[in-house]
Amino acid sequence: MDEGKRRIASETRIAVIAIWTRRLALLIAVIGLSVPFHHVLAAGPAKSSIGFVKGYSWGWPGYRGEYLGAAPERSLERLAATGTRWIALSFAAHVASKQSTEIDFGAANGSMVSDEEIHRAIGLARARGMKIMLKPMINSRDGAWRAEIRFASDKDWDAWWNHYEAFLLHYAKIAADAKCEMLCVGCEMRSMEPFADRWRQVIAKTRRIYSGLIVYDANHDDVDKVEWFDAVDVIGVSAYYPVASAGDASLDRMLDGWKPVRTRLRQISRRWDKPVLFAEIGVRSAKGCSATPWDAGRDDRPYDGEEQARFYEAAFQSFAREPWFLGFFWWDWPARMRDRNEGPGRTDFHVFGKPAEEVLRRWYSKAL
Repeated sequence: MDEGKRRIASETRIAVIAIWTRRLALLIAVIGLSVPFHHVLAAGPAKSSIGFVKGYSWGWPGYRGEYLGAAPERSLERLAATGTRWIALSFAAHVASKQSTEIDFGAANGSMVSDEEIHRAIGLARARGMKIMLKPMINSRDGAWRAEIRFASDKDWDAWWNHYEAFLLHYAKIAADAKCEMLCVGCEMRSMEPFADRWRQVIAKTRRIYSGLIVYDANHDDVDKVEWFDAVDVIGVSAYYPVASAGDASLDRMLDGWKPVRTRLRQISRRWDKPVLFAEIGVRSAKGCSATPWDAGRDDRPYDGEEQARFYEAAFQSFAREPWFLGFFWWDWPARMRDRNEGPGRTDFHVFGKPAEEVLRRWYSKAL
């Protein structure tokens, strides 16, 4: 055999070994042995070995003391009764304004949940058979949306990235210590998304600490603009898509509204060879909100629990059986719940005691 043929044969053997290494890692993960999750996802955009994510966002906004006492236990008991098997443990660190480069988190931020509280919440969820996506987020104390955080100078951007890295690595260590199955490295950080190299650098540093699945959660109108999804394991979307109109919030209208979204997300999944996860999705139980599902503030809309339920039903019908789709983290379930009887009539995102809760139970009881 000449040198050229030997080289080709050697390269072929290496390629075959690489393929079977991936398959072996997937098999080991399925039977529950310890393999870093970011080596586990199938090469194609199929559902990963972790199964379908029957999830809900829990614990927002994470004020100090919110995860203590008996109330969080009761909340998780009620959530587990819906068939929810994952929580996105969601809490906020803070910046003073959208021009502030410093992030207040951990022990330095007396208004957010402590590290000890986060570990307690993880333990409470684990005791109820739930898996965890840890989701540290940024809130601005001046009320600005985190997507609007922006700086005029390179110096300020560098300072921001240094603070953001410290923030993220702090919670990556918690995720690693608690063996969280997923870590969300950012949520709706629109102004940061063009910095592809910085994201790859900070994610690489995160992987040195944390070996689970890494997710980035892009806003629904930004997901097709992110050019570094190669660096993550799962494409997350804040899926507040307007799937109805003010004059037509029927189930058929919503199903039609999801069709182009599904097509586009399928294309994004194929482009990056990654599964898609609705890292946030939800709608208030208020009339007309399925046309503006991101609307969290208007209180002049009348209660409409049936519209909220139809939104849930349409999303489940449209995505739950798609092979490239990983699952849902609905928004949101509080750590400290009101009495269930207070659910009907309230126009918030919560579903307990409303028709959408029954939709959730029905779908999460299925084998997905």
